[in-house]
Amino acid sequence: MLKDNASKNLANKHTPALLEHLLNIFETSSNIIYVCRGEESVIEFANQATLKAWGRDDSVIGKPFIEGLPELIGQPFPELVSRVFHSGIPYHTENDRADLVVGGKLQTFYFKFSYLPLKMDSGEIWGVMCSATDITELVNAKREIESSQENLRSMIMQAPIAMCILKGKDHIVNIANDKMIELWGTTTNILGRPIFECMPVVKGQGFEQLLEKVYQTGIRVTVSERSVDLPRNGGIEQVFLNFVYEPMIGSGGIITGIMAVATDVTKQVIARQKIEQSEEQLRQVSDLMPQM
Repeated sequence: MLKDNASKNLANKHTPALLEHLLNIFETSSNIIYVCRGEESVIEFANQATLKAWGRDDSVIGKPFIEGLPELIGQPFPELVSRVFHSGIPYHTENDRADLVVGGKLQTFYFKFSYLPLKMDSGEIWGVMCSATDITELVNAKREIESSQENLRSMIMQAPIAMCILKGKDHIVNIANDKMIELWGTTTNILGRPIFECMPVVKGQGFEQLLEKVYQTGIRVTVSERSVDLPRNGGIEQVFLNFVYEPMIGSGGIITGIMAVATDVTKQVIARQKIEQSEEQLRQVSDLMPQM
């Protein structure tokens, strides 16, 4: 059933009888649907989804738009309704903010909506229909994700150790802090490029296989004292690294990239090798002493 006489009048005055059935459909729709009539944008129809979003009851029907929702004064919506009414040009948006009094408190919401002019057979515009979807939760979730990503980026850039994030199956450098760039020994612009494209010297040293393993399986790889040839002092030198490749899991459990954390342990390895060499020499001398 139509929920009130205003809805019936809307069907009788401005639409064929067949469209009264559409109003019944609109009334039960989960989408926000309302109609404003005339120069004053009188609210002619508003379904239950609309009234719930507005935080109102059906007493607003029959009132001018800004009288029924006075908190919209100074917001763009009354002017948009008037513009569509006078121009006949529809208006569409993907993400518009609206501040509404719901539960006695002014709250911020976001809507994806369309304003469409309603015309009589003569072509004269008699009103404007709005259909909208509340995307507040989606917008807030997106902002939380963006905030988390920004916090992660900030953490990586300020980290006291070398860190980077490689995105996708091509291992594109998404973030790399100064420590990591220094460890790589490169001055090339690497952001937004596949790691092995901007670091060709690393190709063929086994890191492609390690990254692919982590990306395909989602299993962390931890390596200690791995030898790798990297640019140093205008040439190529042997460097020893401790590093971890950590898979980054997105929504649905899909692996979106890899976080790499690395430490240059070359000095420690060389120092230990020298100690081991000295100990071996001492052992050899000790073994010779009884014979001497």
